[in-house]
Amino acid sequence: MRRLVVLAALAGAIPAALAAQSVPALSLDLTYGSGAHPERAGERWFRTDAEPGAHAGLAVRLGGPGRVRPVAVVEYALDVRGDDVALACAPAPNGGCRTPFPSTTGPSVALGVRAALGARVVAGLAAGVGRYDGPTRVVGADVAVRLTRHAGVVAALRHVRIDDPRVPRTWFRPLTAGVRLQ
Repeated sequence: MRRLVVLAALAGAIPAALAAQSVPALSLDLTYGSGAHPERAGERWFRTDAEPGAHAGLAVRLGGPGRVRPVAVVEYALDVRGDDVALACAPAPNGGCRTPFPSTTGPSVALGVRAALGARVVAGLAAGVGRYDGPTRVVGADVAVRLTRHAGVVAALRHVRIDDPRVPRTWFRPLTAGVRLQ
């Protein structure tokens, strides 16, 4: 009889514990990584084909608790490539000099959805707009694993399109990793 009571209690507790998992009401991501970009845009050739960067993002769950919830995200990306002053011309295939990639520093805002995938994992998708070297469109995906009640690790992949009138059709695809506080 005792085993039956314990099994009945477990059978009721496990689904209740899984159902209690929710997308966090508020989370802060601090990440660092690097992003690929094209070697050139139009006739403008770049010095590198990847840019390092740091990223901070604050996500707010819209509505009450739930396993799948809409979120609003405010982000700031910081270009950390350091001093990019060229003392000599690095020749480009078109006969000109290679130039620095447009700045990847600036704010963005996005709307998306996050889903609690079990007790410790949250995955999300978001799309929005921002302002780096020009008007910017951002699409991103992230996955976080909670290590403690209020902290975990997060990895994010974004696709950023910078609509800089001087550099047509420029994109940047950073892959970052870091911490999530929630």
